[in-house]
Amino acid sequence: MKLPRFFYFRLLSLSISVLTLSLFSIGDPAVAKNLTDCSTNQESFGFFLKEYPIEHQGFALLNVAVTYRLNTSMETIDPTLYPEYVGVVQSLEKFLVNYPNESDYWEVMNKKLASFLLNQYPSLASIRIKIDVMPTTPRTKYERFSEVLVTRPDNCPLLTDN
Repeated sequence: MKLPRFFYFRLLSLSISVLTLSLFSIGDPAVAKNLTDCSTNQESFGFFLKEYPIEHQGFALLNVAVTYRLNTSMETIDPTLYPEYVGVVQSLEKFLVNYPNESDYWEVMNKKLASFLLNQYPSLASIRIKIDVMPTTPRTKYERFSEVLVTRPDNCPLLTDN
């Protein structure tokens, strides 16, 4: 029985797919070591803004929790790499005050804020920002939140308890 050409084409395509998957699934020991280092060595810091008033989608009252991981090895202690948290807080506040689009969803603004802070502070490897939006009107009687975790490519993510 002679098989149609389509059968051979499908067989060839399947073989190429299997070969590609096997090549990309080979474990790189350097990557595995980095992931192990990420989970065993972490230096992180943070701060909390309580009941921060803002005009965004009308009047809002925020609780903002920021945690960030430094882009340094545990063996390196270079004081110039540690950002002064007051400067990070001031950058965050300036971003919120000058945010151009008052109708953006909180989630959109939060993602832009996380990217902004990573760009402002090159020593940060990863940042997590949780914004709690408190109810301020009968229409917005529910507390809601937005949480964003952003990590630079090829850096350790911020490891969190939850």
